[in-house]
Amino acid sequence: MHIVSSVKAYTKLGNYEKAQEAYNDALKNDPSDAISHHGLGNCLAQQGSVSKAIDLYEKALQLDPDNAHVFRKLTMVKRFSEYDRGIEHMEKLYRKQGISKDQKIELAFGLGKVFEDLGNYDKSFNYIHEGNQLKHGPGKHDIEGDRRYFAKHEEVFNMLAIDRYEMAGCLDECPIFIVGMPRSGTTLLEQILASHPEVHGAGELNYLYEITQEFSQKHTNGQYPENFTQLAPFFAEMGAEYINKTRVLSTKATFIVDKMPHNFIFIGLIHLILPKAKIIHCRRNALDTCWSTYKNLFDNAPHYPYDLNELGEYYCLYFKLIEYWHKVLPQKIHDVNYEDLTTDPTQVVKKILDYCDLEWNEDCLNFYKRKKAVQTVSYAQVNEPIHRKSIQRWKNYEKHLQPLTKILKDSGVL
Repeated sequence: MHIVSSVKAYTKLGNYEKAQEAYNDALKNDPSDAISHHGLGNCLAQQGSVSKAIDLYEKALQLDPDNAHVFRKLTMVKRFSEYDRGIEHMEKLYRKQGISKDQKIELAFGLGKVFEDLGNYDKSFNYIHEGNQLKHGPGKHDIEGDRRYFAKHEEVFNMLAIDRYEMAGCLDECPIFIVGMPRSGTTLLEQILASHPEVHGAGELNYLYEITQEFSQKHTNGQYPENFTQLAPFFAEMGAEYINKTRVLSTKATFIVDKMPHNFIFIGLIHLILPKAKIIHCRRNALDTCWSTYKNLFDNAPHYPYDLNELGEYYCLYFKLIEYWHKVLPQKIHDVNYEDLTTDPTQVVKKILDYCDLEWNEDCLNFYKRKKAVQTVSYAQVNEPIHRKSIQRWKNYEKHLQPLTKILKDSGVL
């Protein structure tokens, strides 16, 4: 069994030092082991050591030139300034007869990033579009199912229900939830908060979903959220279960951040099972958000469509649901605008800390100096100071995004 299988537990627990030791030991025994070069590169990239990660990915590709996955990982951390033989090889591999669908998907997203760096936006879009079509294709995401699911939350979590079960949950003040669409700044915001000495950043936790499934199966004969009234007697227990799960991750921190973006759907539930939890909603320009979501291949994100038009429709559902949560839970949710954060970080961060009942700490603005692993596609960006380089990147692809723009305008998002 290769060393990679033995380090999965380390990385899952965030113990990257142990994982690095294992990979380094493997490379001492076999310096030509491409898998260990790749694995060590992943560890270093997630901890912000980008230049070292690039060297390791490039070494892995020297040893295994047809590895599409490593190529995509390299493109996520490296900015390409010229067309080279490696890129040419990957383009030829992409067109090669008989390569697997998974390889083509990895190559498509990787080459899309390369040609974005090189300023060839038409070619970049074509690769990204093909990658998305290969990944799922039009019609394979149940957008109508999303529409019904979102509407059911509005029906169930009405003002009457919220008033009836106010403060019925667990009163622990530990959780801070960061929610929003992917690519809206959630990882950046978590890193800012987690740099405060009283805060632990736990990453993207699936605990809310797991708890709703667990309690639904144990105590009801229905599915969430239709079984709302059957779950109501267990709100305090559900909140306590969430606290027990997160406290394992940090026993000392005053606050623990859960930055699962998709938890925006669960805002009503969060308020009822954890009424003293803080909820921070990240919002970013809709076109930048949708385009950045579309151009990235997510390893663990089943919720979002890989069709650009359906993604626009999904964004509209998200936008409408957030408006609803603000209506029924006024003053509960703290909005953070990504563009404001990058324009005036000091003032925006001060307001966030005030909302979370935290004292000002300069480390929050120097988050990029803190070597903390990040397990999302954002890890290259959050190890840099706050910048505005990602603002209005969608404009480079404007002519390709007209149908998306129309969907967002027709729904009142733009």
